[in-house]
Amino acid sequence: MYTAADPEKNAYIFLTVCKDRSQMIFYPRVSQPQSMVTVYSQDGQHKRKLFHIGARGQGWTEVGMQYALDLSCIGPGDLDKDADIPLVVVLQGKWAQLWFKDDGVFF
Repeated sequence: MYTAADPEKNAYIFLTVCKDRSQMIFYPRVSQPQSMVTVYSQDGQHKRKLFHIGARGQGWTEVGMQYALDLSCIGPGDLDKDADIPLVVVLQGKWAQLWFKDDGVFF
């Protein structure tokens, strides 16, 4: 699982995914109101927010909960053509987590 090394600073995870479908699944978790996970697509200097989750109350979001990342609004609209999409995942706060399996983050 990825977390911020220093909970006082945001952690940035830079990934490139192949847009071979319109949606991917991933597993962020947060707890406490000040913790958040946000995903942006990045094209040069332009960033577009694709996903955001913050904690609701004091407890953790559900373990194993799948969240969808919608890729239909970025890159080529023709899904027959694979396109590399650069993404930035921002972990904010001590209790922001991004789970992975076998080095994969998005499925």
